[in-house]
Amino acid sequence: MTKNLDLFINFETVKGIVRLGNDSVIETCGCGTVVILAKTSIHHVSSVYQERILWLTSLNTCSLLSWCAIVALGKEFSLASSGKDMYIFRESKTGYRGKA
Repeated sequence: MTKNLDLFINFETVKGIVRLGNDSVIETCGCGTVVILAKTSIHHVSSVYQERILWLTSLNTCSLLSWCAIVALGKEFSLASSGKDMYIFRESKTGYRGKA
């Protein structure tokens, strides 16, 4: 989920609602594919495509990444953080760092 429409590489208007963890409700305005530029542990940049990302205009300035969506990619992943950076590791233990 993101408020930033500039992140989408394709987009379609979709109306609906999302219930957040605190039981508040936000209206969806669209859905599409977002590319996250991730830096590997050896400092190469890799594109990660996330599909069915919701565009929520009333979301605060942060974007929300679903851990279930990462796990659904079908490989073993683990998550770590350092400061404001987030690292997602997969089976080979190759680290990816990126902003969601």
